[in-house]
Amino acid sequence: MSQEIKKAPLTFAYNGSPEYHFDIRDADDAEKFENANEQLQAAEKLQAKDGKLSNLTRSTCKLIKDFFAACLGTEAVEAFFGDKDNLIHCNEAYVAFLNMVAQQRDEAMRLQMGLKTSQGNRAQRRRGKRKRGGKK
Repeated sequence: MSQEIKKAPLTFAYNGSPEYHFDIRDADDAEKFENANEQLQAAEKLQAKDGKLSNLTRSTCKLIKDFFAACLGTEAVEAFFGDKDNLIHCNEAYVAFLNMVAQQRDEAMRLQMGLKTSQGNRAQRRRGKRKRGGKK
């Protein structure tokens, strides 16, 4: 595997916060992300779709903050947002985090495909030797 792969970032920071480590290629972090996503989707289904704008904004920000707390911890939520519920900031942070995770996931997929390809090529070479009368 001599391919040069651009490394995806391993830390996430928002709004001048400290950096928080997260690596979707790590099984524990992947599990945190999967669970946080499931919780977010379930809570989103229960979220009221009408009412005062202030309540909708607080509710949506809470969903995103809970997601970050599950993935990065409550300290990260405090560092990113303080005590404010600003829909723009919450959404920007959420999208930026998902973009970082997507980069990590793409890199993991490339690595896995590289392993499968190199293993497949080796098996193909062995079959070729057997057909040509080489080692068995």
